[in-house]
Amino acid sequence: MKLRTLIAPLAAAAVLAAILASTGGAQPPGGRTFKLIEEDQSQAFGDVAPRSPDTRNPRFSGGDMHLFTSRLFDETNKPAGKLLAQCITVRAGRTFVQASFQCSATIVLRDGTIAVNTAFTGNQRDEDVLSAVTGGTGAYEGARGSISQRNLPNGRMENTIHLLP
Repeated sequence: MKLRTLIAPLAAAAVLAAILASTGGAQPPGGRTFKLIEEDQSQAFGDVAPRSPDTRNPRFSGGDMHLFTSRLFDETNKPAGKLLAQCITVRAGRTFVQASFQCSATIVLRDGTIAVNTAFTGNQRDEDVLSAVTGGTGAYEGARGSISQRNLPNGRMENTIHLLP
């Protein structure tokens, strides 16, 4: 008799817990969208064979690498972090406009990092290049989503980051 009186409340509690878990007592958080303003800081170009004869207007051959860092600011123009990126030429072109690139980048913020990947051709306007958010660390662990860009008049670039729930 004592065993039955102990099992009945435990079974009822287990059923109640299963019902609450299946209905999702807490709603999953919605997506998050924020903007970061990018300002170029430094860059380097790695020219692999066949080497370009003109270093001011290089030809882009497969494997050429463009490395750059940018400072990032929030919408109130306060420092927010930095962008570290590497782009590799995957289709040669006599000019930047004729070449295609694959890029990987890391956005480093105070509360974690966001991993980014994209592919584009040089003839695309920056506004047409969408990047994939492929992960992150810290507050951005498991992040996924996209980034769209827009040129600003002062040579800066606005990055709208949309993280999925």
